Amino acid sequence: MANASKILIVDDNEINRNVLNGLVLGLGHAPFLAENGKSAMMMIEKRLPDLILLDILMPELNGYEVLGLLKKDKNLRHIPVIVISAVDEIDSVVRCIEKGADDYLVKPFNPTLLKARIGSCLEKKLLRDNEKKLHEKLERSYHELKKLEQARDAMVHMIVHDLRNNVTTIMGYAQLIQSNINKGCLDKERICKDIEYI
Repeated sequence: MANASKILIVDDNEINRNVLNGLVLGLGHAPFLAENGKSAMMMIEKRLPDLILLDILMPELNGYEVLGLLKKDKNLRHIPVIVISAVDEIDSVVRCIEKGADDYLVKPFNPTLLKARIGSCLEKKLLRDNEKKLHEKLERSYHELKKLEQARDAMVHMIVHDLRNNVTTIMGYAQLIQSNINKGCLDKERICKDIEYI
Protein backbone atom coordinates (compact mmCIF):
# COMPACT_ATOMS: atom_id res chain seq x y z
CA MET A 1 0.00 0.00 0.00
CA ALA A 2 1.25 3.47 -0.82
CA ASN A 3 0.38 4.99 2.60
CA ALA A 4 1.55 3.59 5.91
CA SER A 5 -1.14 1.42 7.46
CA LYS A 6 -1.85 1.49 11.19
CA ILE A 7 -1.18 -1.97 12.61
CA LEU A 8 -2.09 -2.84 16.18
CA ILE A 9 0.16 -5.49 17.74
CA VAL A 10 -1.47 -7.24 20.73
CA ASP A 11 0.77 -9.61 22.71
CA ASP A 12 1.44 -9.96 26.43
CA ASN A 13 5.07 -10.93 25.74
CA GLU A 14 7.30 -7.86 25.34
CA ILE A 15 9.87 -9.70 23.19
CA ASN A 16 7.15 -10.83 20.76
CA ARG A 17 5.76 -7.26 20.63
CA ASN A 18 9.21 -5.87 19.85
CA VAL A 19 9.89 -8.46 17.12
CA LEU A 20 6.55 -7.74 15.46
CA ASN A 21 7.07 -3.99 15.91
CA GLY A 22 10.41 -4.19 14.04
CA LEU A 23 8.89 -6.28 11.26
CA VAL A 24 5.93 -3.90 10.80
CA LEU A 25 8.23 -0.85 10.81
CA GLY A 26 10.42 -2.59 8.22
CA LEU A 27 7.38 -2.91 5.96
CA GLY A 28 6.84 0.84 6.17
CA HIS A 29 3.72 0.70 8.33
CA ALA A 30 2.87 2.44 11.61
CA PRO A 31 2.66 -0.03 14.51
CA PHE A 32 1.14 0.63 17.91
CA LEU A 33 1.37 -1.86 20.76
CA ALA A 34 -0.90 -3.32 23.44
CA GLU A 35 0.13 -5.80 26.12
CA ASN A 36 -3.30 -7.40 26.50
CA GLY A 37 -6.78 -7.53 25.05
CA LYS A 38 -8.24 -4.95 27.42
CA SER A 39 -5.66 -2.28 26.55
CA ALA A 40 -6.05 -3.21 22.86
CA MET A 41 -9.81 -2.53 22.97
CA MET A 42 -9.21 0.83 24.69
CA MET A 43 -6.65 1.76 22.02
CA ILE A 44 -9.03 0.76 19.21
CA GLU A 45 -11.64 3.19 20.59
CA LYS A 46 -9.16 6.06 20.16
CA ARG A 47 -7.35 4.98 17.01
CA LEU A 48 -8.88 2.59 14.49
CA PRO A 49 -6.24 0.20 13.09
CA ASP A 50 -6.08 -1.07 9.51
CA LEU A 51 -4.93 -4.50 10.75
CA ILE A 52 -4.56 -6.30 14.08
CA LEU A 53 -1.85 -8.86 14.89
CA LEU A 54 -3.38 -10.72 17.85
CA ASP A 55 -2.04 -13.20 20.38
CA ILE A 56 -4.49 -15.67 21.94
CA LEU A 57 -3.25 -16.46 25.46
CA MET A 58 -3.24 -13.14 27.34
CA PRO A 59 -4.44 -11.84 30.72
CA GLU A 60 -7.50 -9.58 31.20
CA LEU A 61 -9.01 -10.28 27.75
CA ASN A 62 -7.69 -13.19 25.71
CA GLY A 63 -7.55 -13.24 21.93
CA TYR A 64 -10.79 -15.20 21.56
CA GLU A 65 -12.63 -12.57 23.61
CA VAL A 66 -11.08 -9.73 21.60
CA LEU A 67 -12.18 -11.42 18.36
CA GLY A 68 -15.69 -11.79 19.77
CA LEU A 69 -15.88 -8.10 20.74
CA LEU A 70 -14.52 -6.97 17.37
CA LYS A 71 -16.90 -9.04 15.31
CA LYS A 72 -19.96 -8.01 17.39
CA ASP A 73 -19.29 -4.32 16.73
CA LYS A 74 -20.48 -3.17 13.27
CA ASN A 75 -17.82 -0.42 13.25
CA LEU A 76 -14.97 -2.83 14.05
CA ARG A 77 -15.91 -6.13 12.38
CA HIS A 78 -14.31 -5.09 9.09
CA ILE A 79 -10.82 -4.78 10.64
CA PRO A 80 -8.70 -7.72 9.45
CA VAL A 81 -7.11 -9.82 12.21
CA ILE A 82 -4.13 -12.14 11.92
CA VAL A 83 -3.81 -14.38 14.97
CA ILE A 84 -0.20 -15.16 15.90
CA SER A 85 -0.15 -17.69 18.71
CA ALA A 86 1.97 -20.38 20.32
CA VAL A 87 -1.18 -22.52 20.50
CA ASP A 88 -0.58 -25.08 17.76
CA GLU A 89 -3.90 -26.92 17.91
CA ILE A 90 -6.38 -27.23 15.07
CA ASP A 91 -9.25 -26.50 17.50
CA SER A 92 -7.74 -23.11 18.29
CA VAL A 93 -7.25 -22.31 14.59
CA VAL A 94 -10.85 -23.29 13.79
CA ARG A 95 -12.21 -21.34 16.77
CA CYS A 96 -10.33 -18.19 15.70
CA ILE A 97 -11.44 -18.46 12.07
CA GLU A 98 -15.04 -19.04 13.20
CA LYS A 99 -14.81 -15.91 15.39
CA GLY A 100 -13.71 -13.87 12.37
CA ALA A 101 -9.91 -14.05 12.21
CA ASP A 102 -8.59 -13.65 8.68
CA ASP A 103 -5.52 -15.79 9.26
CA TYR A 104 -3.67 -17.83 11.89
CA LEU A 105 0.09 -18.23 12.23
CA VAL A 106 1.85 -20.37 14.81
CA LYS A 107 4.83 -19.03 16.81
CA PRO A 108 7.63 -19.08 15.98
CA PHE A 109 6.35 -17.67 12.70
CA ASN A 110 8.15 -17.34 9.40
CA PRO A 111 8.74 -13.57 8.87
CA THR A 112 8.44 -13.87 5.07
CA LEU A 113 5.10 -15.63 5.42
CA LEU A 114 3.87 -13.02 7.93
CA LYS A 115 4.90 -10.18 5.55
CA ALA A 116 2.92 -11.84 2.75
CA ARG A 117 -0.13 -12.32 4.99
CA ILE A 118 0.04 -8.68 6.19
CA GLY A 119 0.25 -7.48 2.58
CA SER A 120 -2.66 -9.68 1.55
CA CYS A 121 -4.90 -8.58 4.45
CA LEU A 122 -4.15 -4.89 3.88
CA GLU A 123 -4.86 -5.25 0.16
CA LYS A 124 -8.22 -6.92 0.88
CA LYS A 125 -9.05 -4.18 3.39
CA LEU A 126 -8.19 -1.49 0.83
CA LEU A 127 -10.49 -3.15 -1.71
CA ARG A 128 -13.27 -3.45 0.91
CA ASP A 129 -12.83 0.20 1.93
CA ASN A 130 -12.95 1.34 -1.71
CA GLU A 131 -16.04 -0.80 -2.31
CA LYS A 132 -17.70 0.70 0.78
CA LYS A 133 -16.91 4.26 -0.38
CA LEU A 134 -18.29 3.48 -3.84
CA HIS A 135 -21.43 1.99 -2.29
CA GLU A 136 -21.90 5.08 -0.10
CA LYS A 137 -21.37 7.37 -3.11
CA LEU A 138 -23.92 5.40 -5.14
CA GLU A 139 -26.37 5.55 -2.26
CA ARG A 140 -25.95 9.34 -1.97
CA SER A 141 -26.39 9.71 -5.74
CA TYR A 142 -29.53 7.56 -5.60
CA HIS A 143 -31.04 9.71 -2.84
CA GLU A 144 -30.14 12.91 -4.69
CA LEU A 145 -31.73 11.49 -7.84
CA LYS A 146 -34.89 10.59 -5.89
CA LYS A 147 -35.08 14.17 -4.55
CA LEU A 148 -34.65 15.58 -8.05
CA GLU A 149 -37.31 13.19 -9.32
CA GLN A 150 -39.72 14.32 -6.60
CA ALA A 151 -39.00 17.99 -7.41
CA ARG A 152 -39.59 17.28 -11.11
CA ASP A 153 -42.87 15.51 -10.35
CA ALA A 154 -44.01 18.43 -8.16
CA MET A 155 -43.11 20.90 -10.91
CA VAL A 156 -44.87 18.85 -13.59
CA HIS A 157 -47.94 18.63 -11.35
CA MET A 158 -47.88 22.41 -10.84
CA ILE A 159 -47.44 23.09 -14.59
CA VAL A 160 -50.27 20.69 -15.48
CA HIS A 161 -52.48 22.34 -12.85
CA ASP A 162 -51.69 25.83 -14.15
CA LEU A 163 -52.18 24.77 -17.78
CA ARG A 164 -55.46 23.08 -16.91
CA ASN A 165 -56.74 26.36 -15.42
CA ASN A 166 -55.75 28.25 -18.58
CA VAL A 167 -57.21 25.62 -20.90
CA THR A 168 -60.46 25.68 -18.91
CA THR A 169 -60.64 29.46 -19.32
CA ILE A 170 -59.94 29.21 -23.06
CA MET A 171 -62.56 26.46 -23.47
CA GLY A 172 -65.10 28.54 -21.54
CA TYR A 173 -64.66 31.57 -23.79
CA ALA A 174 -64.67 29.39 -26.92
CA GLN A 175 -67.96 27.80 -25.79
CA LEU A 176 -69.39 31.24 -25.06
CA ILE A 177 -68.46 32.44 -28.57
CA GLN A 178 -69.94 29.22 -30.06
CA SER A 179 -73.12 29.64 -28.03
CA ASN A 180 -73.52 33.28 -29.11
CA ILE A 181 -72.97 32.34 -32.76
CA ASN A 182 -75.52 29.48 -32.46
CA LYS A 183 -78.05 31.90 -30.95
CA GLY A 184 -77.41 34.29 -33.81
CA CYS A 185 -75.87 36.87 -31.56
CA LEU A 186 -73.13 38.12 -33.84
CA ASP A 187 -72.02 41.02 -31.74
CA LYS A 188 -68.59 41.64 -33.30
CA GLU A 189 -67.39 43.74 -30.37
CA ARG A 190 -68.35 41.02 -27.87
CA ILE A 191 -66.80 38.24 -29.99
CA CYS A 192 -63.57 40.28 -30.38
CA LYS A 193 -63.46 40.84 -26.62
CA ASP A 194 -63.93 37.10 -25.93
CA ILE A 195 -61.22 36.23 -28.50
CA GLU A 196 -58.93 38.77 -26.80
CA TYR A 197 -59.52 37.02 -23.45
CA ILE A 198 -58.63 33.72 -25.09
